[in-house]
Amino acid sequence: MKKILLFFVCILVLSGCSNNKINNLIKSNNSGTMPKKQEEIIKYNFREISEEEIKKFIPINYSTVKEKFSGSIVIRRVGNYYLLPLSSNGEMLAEDNAKIIILGFDDKEDTYKKINEYKGPGDTIEFFYQQNLTELNGHNEFFASFRTSGASAYGYKLIILSFANNNLIEIGNIDMYTSDYFSYNSVAKNILVANYIWQDGEPHFGCHYFNISKYILKNDVMTEEKKTKTKYQYDTDGYQYDNVKCFKFLGNINDLLRKESINI
Repeated sequence: MKKILLFFVCILVLSGCSNNKINNLIKSNNSGTMPKKQEEIIKYNFREISEEEIKKFIPINYSTVKEKFSGSIVIRRVGNYYLLPLSSNGEMLAEDNAKIIILGFDDKEDTYKKINEYKGPGDTIEFFYQQNLTELNGHNEFFASFRTSGASAYGYKLIILSFANNNLIEIGNIDMYTSDYFSYNSVAKNILVANYIWQDGEPHFGCHYFNISKYILKNDVMTEEKKTKTKYQYDTDGYQYDNVKCFKFLGNINDLLRKESINI
């Protein structure tokens, strides 16, 4: 058998066959299989994305999130990637369809591609911005407010996301009365959230006590560390307060803390 194989190798050499082809022939004869082609790995580089390219990633019944003052499209860059938040609308309201898609630039095909997405707990995204919770942790954290539409009111959640390995990972899920009623302390690295307490017999609108909760990042998860109930009631609409037992509260948690003399 070896003599026959050597005979064929000699013929191939005389016919101009390269050494690499001969080696591959011998290897395939020994292993019984042809050598496998190495899988191609897509490498995502970066270039600025255009508004026309962004529009290609907006499905039917979805819309982009707008910056509060400028009205421009909210899209965040992290490393070589873009994060694009999308709110649902029309028939998709009142369902958890809002999402944040991750876009990467395929250098070989000179185009952006959707490489992943995070589907959030709501139909509308109120805001989405980057906020590093820890120093030099190798990740990038983002705050996002998701709203769920209801018959007479909205439900809000503050979602804290960590971007790592081309994916958005949820590390915090906090209920909120409205998207404005929270405060982030960049020095202490904690989040304060004010939520009203709807007690039996109280109307939906009007005066309510509040819980003020403090959340900290513990073992890579936002955890409620402390909760304090207010001494006074507050009216979030600003119509029924009387400055004796019920005060106006329009969302500034620091004002609420000063009024309550709370050190949390």
